[in-house]
Amino acid sequence: MSKPIFILRFPHSNQDRDKYLEVLEMVRKTLRDYHVLGFMDSNTGKVEFECYNADNAAEINIQEIKQRIEESKL
Repeated sequence: MSKPIFILRFPHSNQDRDKYLEVLEMVRKTLRDYHVLGFMDSNTGKVEFECYNADNAAEINIQEIKQRIEESKL
């Protein structure tokens, strides 16, 4: 069975970048049963998350996730 995909979206902020990296690392250590991905998003003013079950995700959803991550890397 595939691991679910857990995506963290952080507001784009150079001054808080190190804090967000610490949060991302803590989440990765805590959620070992998930693929945890994080990125900076200039379209949000707060930390947000999304979760996708890889077994039930449509191919178009997976492609959209890949594209978002490639466009906005943490």
